[in-house]
Amino acid sequence: MTASLDHRFTEFLLESQALKFGEFTLKSGRKSPYFINAGAFNDGRKIARLGAFYAEKIVEEIEAGNLPKDIDTVFGPAYKGIPLGVSTAIALTSAHGMEVGYTFDRKEKKDHGDGGMMVGTQLADGMKVLLVDDGSPDDTGALCDELAAADPRVRALHRANGGAGAARNTGLDAAHGDWVLFLDADDALLPGLWAALDALTTDADMILFGLTRESGGAVKPTDYLPAGFCPDLQALGSALSPLLFDPGLLAAPYPKLFRRAAIGAVRFDARLAINEDVLFNIQFLQNTSAIYCLDGVYYKQYDTEAGSLSRRLRGDLLDAERVTRPALADLLRQNGIDPAPYEAASRLRACLNQYGLLTGCKGTLSYAERRALFAEILADPAARKALRERLRNDPNRLLAVPYRIGVACNWPGLLAGYTMAKQRLL
Repeated sequence: MTASLDHRFTEFLLESQALKFGEFTLKSGRKSPYFINAGAFNDGRKIARLGAFYAEKIVEEIEAGNLPKDIDTVFGPAYKGIPLGVSTAIALTSAHGMEVGYTFDRKEKKDHGDGGMMVGTQLADGMKVLLVDDGSPDDTGALCDELAAADPRVRALHRANGGAGAARNTGLDAAHGDWVLFLDADDALLPGLWAALDALTTDADMILFGLTRESGGAVKPTDYLPAGFCPDLQALGSALSPLLFDPGLLAAPYPKLFRRAAIGAVRFDARLAINEDVLFNIQFLQNTSAIYCLDGVYYKQYDTEAGSLSRRLRGDLLDAERVTRPALADLLRQNGIDPAPYEAASRLRACLNQYGLLTGCKGTLSYAERRALFAEILADPAARKALRERLRNDPNRLLAVPYRIGVACNWPGLLAGYTMAKQRLL
């Protein structure tokens, strides 16, 4: 049985002769039966082990939900705290994959060299967080209030349920910071983002970074183009299409920051139940298309949760795409780009996604509604071609036979009827 962290740490303190027992008067004047002499950590091995223990404890507390995941820096007050802060930052990075900085203070402020009171990662006031409770039926509202009461940087806003777009608009109307980042309730930011942003100076109005999905691997904008500043969409070149469609990096409300001044009066269309984020991004880029591509994965999307919108059967994907496609075409023309291939890709993507929801998700859509959607999909020649190819390679060959026949013969009724029967039985 492995000894607990507390037990191992105590043994280390005793082994290092740092932990002393007796009667000690502390700087505060209080009496203590024990004292830890930091001067006992007087060689590389000991200070490295000390940092490893602190790093392990930090990770343990993060996993328990007692510390935030996005730790930017480890602060070690001068002078004895300096080696502890540095060694902990090294251990967090090397042993736990956390990209954190280190910071320590000077006893006196310098007015030459790097100047100031701090050395290492510079401390900032930090971000302002707006928690928007969109009429949650559970304890979410109370939790938001609890978090706001515990941290002055956090503000809780409550509204009647109106959907994601309306909730984001509430946050935008109340925001006062220079930058805006949208974080969905069931997603998470990964460590290292704030440190990367602190080191960044850019004139761009959108900062784009990578994400990882629970259902798949990580994807970064720098998978398609070098990191750095792009003054307009034309400068993205061949990377524009994959950024728009493959990972959805440009289309989604995440993973990115928007310069608040550049947002202006742009808001999410609360009338749309889906693709309101796509339309918002397009309208934002119509104001300014200067983008900075940041190398790194800092957002995790939990897209396979049972309640996730991405996994629910819905029949409005095609209608929503009809709204966003003209806006996308206008944006591309504005940037001197022929919109035709992107319009075709947008429509094909919507058709395939709608087909995937119809055949893969249970729901309450009627036979007539399903038939109408299948008919619209099959009416698109590119979609029929893509589906024939997909079904030809379907590993469930027997179950796929009715789909293959329905697509090949353009029989939407067969597709609708077979899907409903299969979902009842399986």
